[in-house]
Amino acid sequence: MKSIAIAAAVAASSVFAISAAAQESQVSVRYGDLDTASPAGIERLGARIDAGADAVCGRPDVRDVNANVEFKACKQAVLASTVEQLASKGIQVQLGD
Repeated sequence: MKSIAIAAAVAASSVFAISAAAQESQVSVRYGDLDTASPAGIERLGARIDAGADAVCGRPDVRDVNANVEFKACKQAVLASTVEQLASKGIQVQLGD
C-alpha cells in the first residue's frame, strides 16, 4: 500500500499560548489506489495532500489573523516537503495554496 507522510514541526508561539516546545504532527496520505501517471490521478492526489496539510497544520478560525499567517506558512512548508518526497519517488505533482 503506497502512502506518503505529511509532517510539520509547528513551533509554539504566543498566539497559541502554549509552551515554547515544538510540536510535531504527521498524517499519512494513501495513493496506492490512484494512477499517478494520469492527470486525474495526480489531481486527486493533490486534493488528498491539500487536505492532509490542512490537518497537519490545524486550520485556525478565519478571524484569527496571526494564526492564519502561521497556518499559511506551515502549509507552504508542508506542501514543499511533500512535493519533494513525491519527486524522489518519481511522481511529479504541483501543489498551490
